[in-house]
Order: sequence, then structure tokens, then C-alpha cells
Amino acid sequence: GRVTLAGDSAGSMSAAIQSVLPGADTRIAALSLHSGVPRLTEPDPAADVVQRLAAQLDVPVRQLAELDDSTLIAAASAIAPTHRFGPVAAGELADGLPAPSAIPTRLSTTSDEGTFFVLNERSPRRLTSTEAEALAAAMLPGDGHRRYKEAALSLPPARADDPHWALSAAVTSALFEEPADAWAGTAPSRVRRTRYS
Repeated sequence: GRVTLAGDSAGSMSAAIQSVLPGADTRIAALSLHSGVPRLTEPDPAADVVQRLAAQLDVPVRQLAELDDSTLIAAASAIAPTHRFGPVAAGELADGLPAPSAIPTRLSTTSDEGTFFVLNERSPRRLTSTEAEALAAAMLPGDGHRRYKEAALSLPPARADDPHWALSAAVTSALFEEPADAWAGTAPSRVRRTRYS
């Protein structure tokens, strides 16, 4: 029999990757993906993350494979949110991920998803706009400054002039909305795109 795969965040990325594997359409009846589609990390940024992880642990890169999961997860958390772990655009994936398969897919995102990564309601300290823009640049290499400024200008009145919400909006757009739109756009007849507020 065939199954419906569903996932949220990293689980959504995993389900989507499984759906493009050879023969997936004979085993998967449908997909329900929320808050994540597969995307590839370019080799240079991936290598930089590996170097930073090794530096965080004060070990040579070649010893990372020998460390236990809990040590690696703790070190990865310490360099978050500026790290980007995931499949690398190299080898068989040098030309990118395969397009979405013929499997019917529901793909959803939630507005302000970036709040999960950048807002800590329990923290008494508020970011300044300079700090928030610097964090956007670190999290979104290449165009974080531009994205932060655009997001700051487009905030609704209730959130205007709040650097945390501007950072959240920039992250939501870059890491969730745009990748989901791109993934859905490659197979518009099979992918139903939904946004929740």
C-alpha cells in the first residue's frame, strides 16, 4: 500500500526529499509539508560551518565524525542561528535537487515563522535595530542587510519600529516563504500552497 507522508520543519524537508527519490510515487500517495522544503547549501558556506563547528569544539575537522550526537548538537546550538546544516550542492546534487514529484502535495507556512528563531519573549533585553540588522546579515548571508531594511519598512503599524519583528519578517521571507513558493512553482498543478496567519 501507499502512505501519506507529513512533516513539520526538518520533518517536512525530510518528507519532501523522500518524495523525489526514485520510485517514491509508487510508495507515497500524498505529502503534507509545513514550514520546510528541501534546499541545498552551497559547498563554501557548508565548509565554513564545519570549520566553525570544529572551532567551537576545539577539535580538528577530521575528529568531528568521532564525537557523540549530544556533543555535536550542543556545539551546533552554540553557533546557531547563523549555521546552515543540510544537504550540500555537490556530487549527485551539484545541479540541484530534483523537481517535486507527481505526488499531490499540500505545502503550508505560517506568517511570522521567523519569530521561532529570533524572538525570546522571556528575555528582558531587546535588540537595537543595529544589532537586529547585524543578526539578519549573519543569518542570511549575501542579502541580510537588504532584507532587514525591506522588512522594517513593511511592518504593520502595531509592530512598526520594532527590530525584533523586522528581523523575524526578514527571516520568515528568506527561509520559509520564498523557498516554499519556489518549490510550489516548479509543479503548480500538483502542489497546493497555503499560508496561515
